[in-house]
Amino acid sequence: MREETKNVIYITLDILNSLAKTSQETTSFIKIDKKTLELVRKELFELIKTNRTKSINEKKIELIGILPSILVDKQKFPTNKDLIKFAEKSLNFYFPKGNKSRSEIVGIIIDEISRKSDKDIELFLKALKEFLKNNNEKKQSNVTSKSFVDTWLEFFNHYKQ
Repeated sequence: MREETKNVIYITLDILNSLAKTSQETTSFIKIDKKTLELVRKELFELIKTNRTKSINEKKIELIGILPSILVDKQKFPTNKDLIKFAEKSLNFYFPKGNKSRSEIVGIIIDEISRKSDKDIELFLKALKEFLKNNNEKKQSNVTSKSFVDTWLEFFNHYKQ
């Protein structure tokens, strides 16, 4: 939640408190039910605590934090070609030619993600989270006939549409 929104909620709480105090002193103007006021206060504070949305920069940081642990997994990406295929088809960028170590490939992918547009990052992160959740459920039921990369690319192409 943006700081401005939080400030508006705090101002609203102050106004409600003032109205409640005024209604106790003179009941002819406004009458406020104490129980209702307390419920509204609790709900407003819950909004402040739970309804915080991440900025795109926070999402990039989250993605850059998650992705290396996935990319270095040799069960998911047994070869460097799998990493390159994943990057080129998922992130729509041309991978530089030449022999690169696995670490260099992972670094190039992370660097490319840091340069992606906000829209692309948001789509990729949402898809990746959902895919990993679904993939873990499938893994538990032992349904694995395709490679991780092929399964991801199929999922991602459907997800984009």
